[in-house]
Amino acid sequence: MKSLVSSSRATFTKVCTALLLASTVTLPLAAAPFSAAQAHEDVGLVISDGWVRASLGAGKTTAAYITLDNSHGPSDTLLSVSTPVAKATEIHTMTMDGDIMRMRQMETAPLPNGEKLVFQPGGMHLMLIGLTTKVEAGDEVPLTFVFEKAGEKEVTLKAMKKAPSAAPTGEHKMPASSMETEMEDKMDHSMHDMMKHDAE
Repeated sequence: MKSLVSSSRATFTKVCTALLLASTVTLPLAAAPFSAAQAHEDVGLVISDGWVRASLGAGKTTAAYITLDNSHGPSDTLLSVSTPVAKATEIHTMTMDGDIMRMRQMETAPLPNGEKLVFQPGGMHLMLIGLTTKVEAGDEVPLTFVFEKAGEKEVTLKAMKKAPSAAPTGEHKMPASSMETEMEDKMDHSMHDMMKHDAE
C-alpha cells in the first residue's frame, strides 16, 4: 500500500512540475502588452483615402488623389508613380500666379517623418496622362508608388465621378459651396490644356 501511495505521489508531483514549467513559459507571452508604438513601426507608411476620377468623354487625362501618412516612419521621398492605364503619371501642384492658375510638375515629393502628403482636388494631385483606356466609375485602377526608402508600394484605387464625402478637403480651406466644389473637382484634369503647365 505504501508503495502504491508513494508512486501516486511521485506521479502527481511530476504532473504538477510539468504544468508549472509550461505556465512559466507560455503565460508571459500571452500576457505581454501590445505596444501601439510597435504597431506603428510595423505599419510604417500609411496610404489611405485614395480614389481616381473617372475620365470625361474621350479625354486622355485624369487625376488621382490619395493621402500618404508618414507619421510613424523615417523621412522618405516619393520618387515616382505609375499605372498601366496611363502612359505617364506626374506629381502636380496647382498655384495661383495673379489671375493665372499654374500647374507645375514635381520630379519628386519629400515626405518628412511626422508629416503627410495629401493629394486632393484643387491642390497637389497625381495627373494620369495619355490614358490607354477609358476610366469609368467603378473601375479599379492599380498604381505603383516608388519611395526612396520604403521601396515600391502597390495600391488599387476605385474610380469615381466625384470626390467621396470622406476625402480630404484641405486643412486651411474654408467650406465651399457645391458649385465651387464641383468646379474645383473638374479643374485638375478637364481644364488641364487650358492652364499654363510649367515643369520645374
